[in-house]
Amino acid sequence: MAFNKYMHPRNIYKSNPPDFNELSEKYPEFAKHLKEAANGKPFINFRSTQAVTELFIALTHHDFKLSIQMPKDRLSPTLPSRLNYIHFVEDLLKTLPDNGDTAILDIGCGSSCVYPLLGVTLNPDWKFTAAEKDEKNYKFAIRNVEKNCLCEKIKVLKVDDESLYLIPNNEQTYTACMCNPPFFDSKHEQGITNSRPSANSSCTGANGELCTEGGDLGFAGKILSESLLNPHKCSWFTTMFGKQSSHNKLRKKLLAHTNLTVVSYELCQGNTMRWILAWSFRKDLNTSNLPESEFQKSRQKRPAKKPLKLVVCTSNHQQTIDSFLQLLDALVNIEKLESKLDSFKLTSYTKGWIGCRKRRRLDQVEMIEEPELTLVCTVDAAHDAENKVTFYFNSTENYREEVNRLITYLKRRLC
Repeated sequence: MAFNKYMHPRNIYKSNPPDFNELSEKYPEFAKHLKEAANGKPFINFRSTQAVTELFIALTHHDFKLSIQMPKDRLSPTLPSRLNYIHFVEDLLKTLPDNGDTAILDIGCGSSCVYPLLGVTLNPDWKFTAAEKDEKNYKFAIRNVEKNCLCEKIKVLKVDDESLYLIPNNEQTYTACMCNPPFFDSKHEQGITNSRPSANSSCTGANGELCTEGGDLGFAGKILSESLLNPHKCSWFTTMFGKQSSHNKLRKKLLAHTNLTVVSYELCQGNTMRWILAWSFRKDLNTSNLPESEFQKSRQKRPAKKPLKLVVCTSNHQQTIDSFLQLLDALVNIEKLESKLDSFKLTSYTKGWIGCRKRRRLDQVEMIEEPELTLVCTVDAAHDAENKVTFYFNSTENYREEVNRLITYLKRRLC
């Protein structure tokens, strides 16, 4: 699925995609990676790290007048997604009272130092602290800041390898923090993810850029823990996620803290979606300005979907309903709803309705570390004179796929 239509509305690439032919004329290193499709349309191989790097270097210079150098063995960022995150932070800051300087912390700036460079280019009143642990990334980040004459606005901070903190433990406070964390728990998990159909993008970098203990959920969990210890360190704490399951788990933890304002947001670009969580302890926020993604807005405009149905031909209605409940009893928690006759609420933390081999594969990919609801729905049983019982399954969009799988399982055993 192409997500470009859900890009942030201020992202210049939403309605004006890069002109590869124009870029190839101005940037010879990028031109080396340009190919021509059968229909004459130019393209590059987005699975090639070097091609993605040269496109990034060309675009940042062509559209933002930034000169950036990056080593070949480090993470290659994509510009549209980085712009989406910057624009999200811009929107987030509109919820704050106007109280002077804007100081942003980038946790793990990488070799390109792209968030600080873009941030201060688009917002001249911003200042950044760019924190980086990797020695090579740190040196390249300094070089990129100096090359673009932005040392007065961007401070690159070397993080000690033994530091227990992700957010610098000093007196400095920030308007917001940003973070693009390592997505994977290990090279093994990265290998599992890469074995699935790809999002047509490269994924190459140093081990510390791609993997960390606990993956993106573990990294974001540390930011949450530090924010709870020092809630005034940032007006807004934000972090990106590469896995929706990680986003959902941390969001659940955040919502358990009733003193927080929490924002969930999708970054959409190309064939890739990323997720962001932002939270604030401040009580003076203008919550009417809380940002909402284009993806969320599009879902609100969709007409309500009809309930999913399972039709069972039978001459004994009650026996069929009893058999239906007996099958479900081994798979899900069943709660009888008093408001309606033959109406039930189903919940489950497992996926017992799919095959064991497939379930193990899904669990591996999702790296489930703690119980998480996999299905929530209501079921209404209706019987009529045509010797059949119809079960109507109602659920929210995020559980609809699992409800479909459950219906397939039940159909094989009841019909």
